[in-house]
Amino acid sequence: MFRLALCVIAALALQPLAAHAVEDGDIIGQCLEDNADEGQTTQALSVYCSCANEKMMQDNYGKDIDISDWEKMNPDGQEACSKEAGWISQPD
Repeated sequence: MFRLALCVIAALALQPLAAHAVEDGDIIGQCLEDNADEGQTTQALSVYCSCANEKMMQDNYGKDIDISDWEKMNPDGQEACSKEAGWISQPD
């Protein structure tokens, strides 16, 4: 019975973290989808979207905007994440 109580308490304590991870996953997933046709490797897209999500959270935008909106307001952040991801410029 004691173990069950501990498991319930632990599950309740971790629930906000899990919800945050799902929200981050949704934002990153949308970023991956939005950039799928950019000609980048899956690895570069993943690194870029994770970096952009992290910077967006650091800028205190929270979940109020998506990464595409953040990119428009933060070209320096977008450039830094592109560099970190090894984003390869595609010819127009």
